[in-house]
Amino acid sequence: MKRMANFLSAAMAVAAITFSLAVSSQAQTETVIYDFGLGYGGSYPDGTVALDGAGNIFGSTQNGGNCCGTVYELSPSYKGGWTHKVLKGFSSGSYGSYPAPTLALDINGNLFGSTINGGDTTKNCNGAGCGVVFELSETSGGNWTETVLHTFSGGPDGGNPNGALLVKPDGSVYGTTVRGGNDHNCTTKYVQGCGVVFKLSNKGAGWRETVLYTFTNAVGGGPNGGLVMDGAGNLYGTTEGGAPILFELTPTASGPWTETTLVNFLDEGLGAPDSGLFMDAAGNIYGATAAGGGDCPLRGACGYVFELSPATGGGWNQTILYTFNAGTDFAYPFGVTMDSTGHLYGVAIYGYTDSACGEYGCGGVFELSPSTGGTWTESILHVFTDGADGNPNGLSGVSVDSTGTIYGTAAAGGSNTNQCGDGCGVIFEITK
Repeated sequence: MKRMANFLSAAMAVAAITFSLAVSSQAQTETVIYDFGLGYGGSYPDGTVALDGAGNIFGSTQNGGNCCGTVYELSPSYKGGWTHKVLKGFSSGSYGSYPAPTLALDINGNLFGSTINGGDTTKNCNGAGCGVVFELSETSGGNWTETVLHTFSGGPDGGNPNGALLVKPDGSVYGTTVRGGNDHNCTTKYVQGCGVVFKLSNKGAGWRETVLYTFTNAVGGGPNGGLVMDGAGNLYGTTEGGAPILFELTPTASGPWTETTLVNFLDEGLGAPDSGLFMDAAGNIYGATAAGGGDCPLRGACGYVFELSPATGGGWNQTILYTFNAGTDFAYPFGVTMDSTGHLYGVAIYGYTDSACGEYGCGGVFELSPSTGGTWTESILHVFTDGADGNPNGLSGVSVDSTGTIYGTAAAGGSNTNQCGDGCGVIFEITK
């Protein structure tokens, strides 16, 4: 079934509403709960943290470990405060190096992630190795052990995995690679292809990869940000190369998956998404772009948050929920997530001018609240100062627990300026 979106007409239809939305502030507190430093423990956290039901926080850093990043756990202490533990320190070898932002938890508490490089170090995907998908499982002694589920070659199976993995209750794992595939478009000196969407499954005979779709320049290229799946088993994601798109992949009885472009961001002059999508229980899709959406002192456009809703009889309805302007709020939002009450949360990396971050400010954390009539109101939850509170100079969103507490990472800033110059990054929480 064809589901082509006409996003531009929707943008024009809601423009008057979008630009008239109020910006409000509310009582909240940002607290740094962990301050990174140099060394094995890691620095420069990246990605959206994962939360388990016991209140533990999981994430990754780009530095630390045995050279090439870490996976860490932050656990609440019964005496108050938090305990930091490195679950895996990466090197440059076969177990992967430089973990991709954002981890996924399965129903048993196992962690799944990928590394951008490492694996088969005889392959060159703009670095030593084309990356791996790994699982971390806790042992009876409280340690964690890594299992490599797939090592990429940079060829038809993909290369340089990125974005969050999607782990289903049956144990299957879905993900994307920014390079690799059968197509010779997008080929560089080191790696060919425009990227793939893949599935990993284990039916008792070891893990096996199936490539569900291979991208070409004509339909995007460079899938980024991970995937979401609806109740019918269709996959949705975004690409960053060629013509940036929001795509749907539909399984067929014969095996191959069919790609449908729902939004072509470039053709419709609406910027491009730099992050993944969020899907609610009703099948509505939410996302953000780091450009497009109207006038802005920062590169002409500051970005917006959008929604795609399934339409009666097929197709999609498109709405721009909020357009940023940088002067009174933010610019360049990175992704959104939703709490149990239907409020959206995200991080923007610019906005609210501050001399510490230069002309365009340090950005902050925002909330979008739905109201009657279909409008959304933005609340500023925190404005970063590039000091001890952090600086979100990276591609990280936020996570919200069952109590409404917000957790996130800032890739720079923090108190350890004597070690990292501009700080080694922090993990923060925001309570209302």
